[in-house]
Amino acid sequence: MKSTVELVLKAFVTASRPLVRLLIRRGATFPAVAEQLRQLFVEEAVAEIQARGMKPTSSAVSLLSGVHRKDLRARELKGPPQTTESATVTPAPLGLIGQVVGRWMSDPLYLDGSTPRILQRGIEPGAFDQLVQSVSTDVGPRAVLEEMLRLNVVRVDDDRIELDTRGWCRAGISQPCPKRWG
Repeated sequence: MKSTVELVLKAFVTASRPLVRLLIRRGATFPAVAEQLRQLFVEEAVAEIQARGMKPTSSAVSLLSGVHRKDLRARELKGPPQTTESATVTPAPLGLIGQVVGRWMSDPLYLDGSTPRILQRGIEPGAFDQLVQSVSTDVGPRAVLEEMLRLNVVRVDDDRIELDTRGWCRAGISQPCPKRWG
């Protein structure tokens, strides 16, 4: 017989599946979502402790939420938790795509003046593959390019890869973004 916690967790996973699908489609990464979930657990633990008429100490919050005390980091535990509408969202850590785009837009090797250059495939200095590998060797350049295409961050024309800095693809201003692999 399953425990109540196991049953609730199963329901949580079932209910979360469409939300996780949406997050993935919008480019959210697990570390960013995990940080938001951690914050939600802390806020709800504080609310539960306060509803019991107790002081929400870091030890009490840690025990109730399962978030380690060191992760609570000097957080002010007083007052009611913020509502979704008023909560301040902390910036999510940049995922791999964000890091690649950031390097492309800031590293002089990938710029033409202050504008990101159109890159070719390859590992030679200034090429797309070399850009990706300068950020991470854990994921191949082709997989990164496919994800960038899926997110409409780049446009590919034959072997030319252009960073979409104006939002042409996302705004639907131009023709649909080419999604070819050369």
